[in-house]
Amino acid sequence: MSEPLRRYLTDLVAAAGEVLGEKLCGAYAAGSVGLAAYQPGRSDVDVALVCAGALDRAVARELVARLRHEALPCPARGLELVVYQREVAASGSPSRGSRSS
Repeated sequence: MSEPLRRYLTDLVAAAGEVLGEKLCGAYAAGSVGLAAYQPGRSDVDVALVCAGALDRAVARELVARLRHEALPCPARGLELVVYQREVAASGSPSRGSRSS
């Protein structure tokens, strides 16, 4: 993994942790990053966050604001972020997650 991508993911998890606090249960790279097939300039960055419970609107807005490209420049084509409640992630049914980019 390239250093800019590694630094971006580290900063993304830190920012998410600052916003979500103890609700943040995990952060996972998916897609091309997770499969070690990331191609600079072609790939986007897919990240799934798992939270202990549902996010209220204010927290969700703050998370989006902190992770927007203007606040945390993405070294790839873009960020594809999905936030799942822990129960949904454990059940394997992603249809109840919330998505933002």
